[in-house]
Amino acid sequence: LADVARVERARAPARQLSSSDGNHAVLLSITKKSQVNTLDLVERLSDYVQAQNTLLAPLGLSLLVSDDQTVPTREAISVMQRNALLGMLLVLAVCWVFLGARISLVVSLGIPFSLMGSFAVLGALGFTVNVSVLLGVVIALGMIVDDAVVVVESIYYRMSRGMRAFQASQEAIREVWRPVLASVVTTMAAFLPLMLMPGIVGKFMFVIPFVVTLALLISLVEAFWIAPVHVASFASPAAKLGQTKPDWRTRFNRAIRLRYGQMLVAVLRRPKASIASAVACLLVAVGLVNTEVIRVQFFAFDPIRLFYVNVDMPADATLEETLAETEAVEQVVRRHLNGVGPGLEARAVSSTVGMKFTETDRVLGDQYGQVTVSLQPRSDASRDVQGLVDRLRPVVEPLEGRRVLAGHEHHRHLAVMDLGGGAHDHVIAVHHADAGHALA
Repeated sequence: LADVARVERARAPARQLSSSDGNHAVLLSITKKSQVNTLDLVERLSDYVQAQNTLLAPLGLSLLVSDDQTVPTREAISVMQRNALLGMLLVLAVCWVFLGARISLVVSLGIPFSLMGSFAVLGALGFTVNVSVLLGVVIALGMIVDDAVVVVESIYYRMSRGMRAFQASQEAIREVWRPVLASVVTTMAAFLPLMLMPGIVGKFMFVIPFVVTLALLISLVEAFWIAPVHVASFASPAAKLGQTKPDWRTRFNRAIRLRYGQMLVAVLRRPKASIASAVACLLVAVGLVNTEVIRVQFFAFDPIRLFYVNVDMPADATLEETLAETEAVEQVVRRHLNGVGPGLEARAVSSTVGMKFTETDRVLGDQYGQVTVSLQPRSDASRDVQGLVDRLRPVVEPLEGRRVLAGHEHHRHLAVMDLGGGAHDHVIAVHHADAGHALA
């Protein structure tokens, strides 16, 4: 080769450069494979970073996980766990007041059974536990015990009048299976059309109605086949139920029925006033929503606490020139944040040149730079992403204009891009819970 070329050991020309607070950096984007537990992956990455920082400290190097979007997933899991526990306790309490301790336990068993059955089917179909699945579970939690309550109460009603458990179960299910099935099917009919939505939104929304429908179907199986067996096994003997003197629970139920009957008669005797009151309440509710006194929050606000500041240089700009301009913009952004680091507003702020993310795709070129701002998980005292972006726009946009670098006149264009909208699907796929970032 020496006859036709010069061979030497050297570094290849850089196609991208990164820095953080003026320090040279290497930005690694880690994308997991399918079926890999994201939470476990991020924990292992964090442990690796912590162990390596001890070894790299004498060399003046450090590793930093600059963005971790698993926090919403962890919070969603925590919400599901709290809601499931709270729902079970409330079901226990209400059923204990009206039906007794043993019956309340039978009804409450429907919650873990429906959840375990739903997760088993989802796992067999290849679904993983993510925010969309957990949202569907949280929606279904309030409905999966309704059919069991109706069935168990009907069985209890017959057993309390001396009927044996097996016969009471047969007659109760024969009486209520149609209305119970109709109630579940109508609820499913309200969610199933969401599975037919087209496009990316349709793919995202498909999981939620599917999970709700699956949980309701499994709860129906539990109410018709498993709950009656539990009632027959755990309920009090029919002889005792039919012969005991009225206790406080019986007197309490009679008092509620009496008060309810009195209120129903009063409403039926004044139909016009009752309808007018209902319409007035509806109008007040609509007014409160339209005036945003009551805010509707279907999905959590601020789901992705990450945004970009794009820097566009002329086509003939070099990587070094673009990096210098991008680092200058980074310093401006840092000054308008409430600190960068553990316990402060931002987790990390870094500059990358040679590429940038747009609303639809990733663009490569020496003239492109991007400041990435990764915020800490949302708290009561933190600012939301959109509010922070709105505050930064009037600060960043005046930085646009012509500047002289290395004897050449350049025009710098800046834009702030928030990832909270639905148009940044490619960016979300890279920076969401399926990816981690290590900044060295």
